[in-house]
Amino acid sequence: MPLITAALAPILTLAKAIPVFESQKTSLATFCGLFGFLLVAWVFYARGIFVPAMTGSLSRAIGSGDYKPDWYETLSRILSHQGVGMMITCAPLALILLSADCYLSYSQKLDGALDQIQISVSKSAGTSSQAEPSPRKQGRQDLLGTWGADQSIPGAGWLQIEYLGIFLCAELAFVLMGLREYAYGTLQISEREVLSGLREARTFGAPAQHEALTSLPVPTDPINDRSVSP
Repeated sequence: MPLITAALAPILTLAKAIPVFESQKTSLATFCGLFGFLLVAWVFYARGIFVPAMTGSLSRAIGSGDYKPDWYETLSRILSHQGVGMMITCAPLALILLSADCYLSYSQKLDGALDQIQISVSKSAGTSSQAEPSPRKQGRQDLLGTWGADQSIPGAGWLQIEYLGIFLCAELAFVLMGLREYAYGTLQISEREVLSGLREARTFGAPAQHEALTSLPVPTDPINDRSVSP
């Protein structure tokens, strides 16, 4: 699913779901896909740091009285005590809001760039002595499709950065939320444990202690043919 999300940005860019200059469309689609896949790979690469902070106390394996915490539980405790876990929990929401902010800022800068282009076209038409169709009649969609091939786009750098931010922030938020669900499944953390915040007596990869005890067969007395109390 994260790979599908990373591949969605180039498709939306090529489809011009968000208004973009035709001259920037190909490069933006390329970098959206490239940075999207690299971002997914980096989060998966650094999952050993993210997951302990995400799961907190739920990643601690509870065993017998002589149980000693391993490196994974120790890292979970350190990150949880430093408040990193809360930061990572709120990170997806912050990234979603940042993605929305990038879109609003991109829209404002795009409108400003188009206004500057229309003003420059009007000035050039006023100083021209040849009889030509007035460029000021070009609409915004026409400018998006034709401007930039041989002319410079005002604020082109910031337009590209904020356009990439729209998709990359949203992708990173989705990947972080998916990573937590992946961690719950890998660490065998049940939905009941997630909601209660309490980890059942269990070691990694082993069933809960009370489940293992209750699943043992009850011995029977072959002579009297009745169960024997333990």
